[in-house]
Amino acid sequence: MYQPKHSMSGQKVPQITRKQVEDYVRENAEMATGAAKFPAKGPLSEDDITHITSILYNIVLWYYDQPSGLGGFGGHIIKNDFRKAVLNADATNLRAIRIYALFMYNIMPADYVEKAEEWV
Repeated sequence: MYQPKHSMSGQKVPQITRKQVEDYVRENAEMATGAAKFPAKGPLSEDDITHITSILYNIVLWYYDQPSGLGGFGGHIIKNDFRKAVLNADATNLRAIRIYALFMYNIMPADYVEKAEEWV
């Protein structure tokens, strides 16, 4: 099981920074949203990237037991319930659903699923 580092106060310290999350979103945006295949949709806007980064970073904070607002969409993402996530997604998150799947699979510690099952 993944053991996150702790600060001197005993609080878990995120191993992923907001900047790293934003970089990941930017690096994967074109491929994950299909912008290359569907140019009419265009690339993600700066507002879209900020919105996606914000939600993903709230997921990181949740994992490290730091207060964050996941909302319905984020709650379904951490539980790997992508059917419900899609039903709760706004237009930006619907376009970016693959970014969320890739991030959870490639970046988040593997035990996030166990933690989400315990989370109410």
